[in-house]
Amino acid sequence: GKANYGVYLVIQQGILWQAFPAYLFGLYTKVKAKSILFGLIMGVLSDLILIILNLTGNDPFVAIDPPLAKLDKAWFALVGVTLNLISIGITKIFIRNNCCSDTADEPSNNKNHYNETAQESASVIDKKFNPRFDGRLTLDKIEDIMSGIDEPLTKYKGIFVYLCCICCRRGR
Repeated sequence: GKANYGVYLVIQQGILWQAFPAYLFGLYTKVKAKSILFGLIMGVLSDLILIILNLTGNDPFVAIDPPLAKLDKAWFALVGVTLNLISIGITKIFIRNNCCSDTADEPSNNKNHYNETAQESASVIDKKFNPRFDGRLTLDKIEDIMSGIDEPLTKYKGIFVYLCCICCRRGR
């Protein structure tokens, strides 16, 4: 089938929606990176499969129920992110049970293995010039690093951003 702006928008939204669980779980929870990565892969793959089926005209959902041809294809993005979240949940359960984690066959007396490995792998330059660095980035550390930094829109009530807009309009 012929692709139009709506199809491209659905493709873009489908892929962008996959970042939502990564930000949510990566910053605000202790979900392992493997779970998030697996969910991301599953979500993007499902989006790509649905999009390819739609663009080639071989949409199996329309073959099953012809009125689905009139349905907006934005549901592709929701299917992808739902599969992403389900995959994260399933993988988190398996990793919690140590059936597929990195430390499954290591001695259980080393509970801080992740932190020690992260600290050892940090470069000497990071440790020397950034005393706040200890191997794991958390929301508190991001807020600490960003304290005292002004965003362009909040610095001087955004006057420089608005001046740029005004100057660009006058240049036309």
